[in-house]
Amino acid sequence: MFRAFAITLPLMFCACAAAPTVPFQKLNDGHGYTIKELSGPTHLLVQTQLPPGVSSEFAKNYATRAIGEECAQRGFSYFDEGRADGQSVEGFCLSREGKLALAITFAKPELEQTPPRFVVEHLNEKSETNLKPGDEVLQIGTQPLGSIAQVKGLVHRAAAEGRTAMSLVIVREGKRMKVTEPLAELSGGVYRPFDLESLRARTQ
Repeated sequence: MFRAFAITLPLMFCACAAAPTVPFQKLNDGHGYTIKELSGPTHLLVQTQLPPGVSSEFAKNYATRAIGEECAQRGFSYFDEGRADGQSVEGFCLSREGKLALAITFAKPELEQTPPRFVVEHLNEKSETNLKPGDEVLQIGTQPLGSIAQVKGLVHRAAAEGRTAMSLVIVREGKRMKVTEPLAELSGGVYRPFDLESLRARTQ
């Protein structure tokens, strides 16, 4: 004969805290963002103050949206972001779906080192260049390189000033040297109007 046993399991309740609701706004009541112009009205620095419990993804989208909204208010349909440092993000307002860039590819394994190394892997059929695959870029102008975002910021600043080439300090086959590298038009790779709409939906 078999006997049936009733097993009673304790009810489990989640005491998980809901993610805080954060209105999108310029800094008010301790939450929001501030904006500062750096080298001009197209070169911005966004700083955010968000409550504890906000995810890193939400914080990034919030800062990126702030760049887009500020650029839109200035009459620019396209934008990009650069160096991020804690709660600060560099932003760039663009008048077209393209930008001047070094237009080269750095080798990913070296970029992932600590500190990163900027070793040229591809020149991407660039028509005018003084670089070669294997060159390591140490500086742009007088600035030692620390991140790809920093490279974007330095190039944007140069383009905004009307420069079409940049001075680089490189190492080639063990020899340190300076070269002047032309900038090239790079299409795409920027935030567009529908990207801003998507950011609005993700930060409501």
